[in-house]
Amino acid sequence: MNPLPNLNLKLNLFSCLAALLLLGCTLGHCEDQLFACYNQGFLTLEDEDRSVYVSSGGNTYLGRADENGDFIVLGRKPNTSAFGQIFNNGNVIILYSPLEESQ
Repeated sequence: MNPLPNLNLKLNLFSCLAALLLLGCTLGHCEDQLFACYNQGFLTLEDEDRSVYVSSGGNTYLGRADENGDFIVLGRKPNTSAFGQIFNNGNVIILYSPLEESQ
């Protein structure tokens, strides 16, 4: 049995949780916002446009990130958007998504 897949999953979850803590989120301050942590993002680091593609749960978002990985992206469905942060390893944190809020 190869322990690496479990290790990779644990590292992805740990990096997402650590990023949430770095954002200064405590349970008392996060009641109004939705948080999601995905490891299905894409950020082009080699060109200057820093395109972001995030896909999870049937939702697809496209946009651009700044030099810190912060992004505001538009959803494929009308009037949907999200903002959050994408990391060099591909992990994505969605800080707010009106689409998820309405479901």
